[in-house]
Amino acid sequence: MNTELFNISVEGFEIVNHILTLGYASMAAALLYFVLTKNNSLPKYRMSSVISVVVMVSAFLLLFIQKQSWSTAYAFNGAVYALKEGADLFTNGYRYLNWLIDVPLLLLQLVIVLGLAAAAARRLGYLFVGSGVAMILLGY
Repeated sequence: MNTELFNISVEGFEIVNHILTLGYASMAAALLYFVLTKNNSLPKYRMSSVISVVVMVSAFLLLFIQKQSWSTAYAFNGAVYALKEGADLFTNGYRYLNWLIDVPLLLLQLVIVLGLAAAAARRLGYLFVGSGVAMILLGY
């Protein structure tokens, strides 16, 4: 494999590196916010905060793993960042796994905050979660 095709400028490498760092730091901050404010919500909305915590953990882990993968795959050679010989290529698999967790939970969160009657909420919850899972699986 010709790894020169995967060389990236210093600026390009740093932009991606900083965006991934900002992403996982934002998810960590949001995670802390949802954990600390859960008990300040009305009891009927607390499950929404719990779902937010799960989504933030999932998103944080995804972005952290992608940042680590990005950082370890390249080495600065004095002019550009070059893909290391034998380095794992950046994978989208984790992203789809993250979406498989996040999308159905965020859709379920909508149902929870709508405050529907139990039967309607249950029906809509199953519909939203099933549709979210199907969307991710069929799109992959």
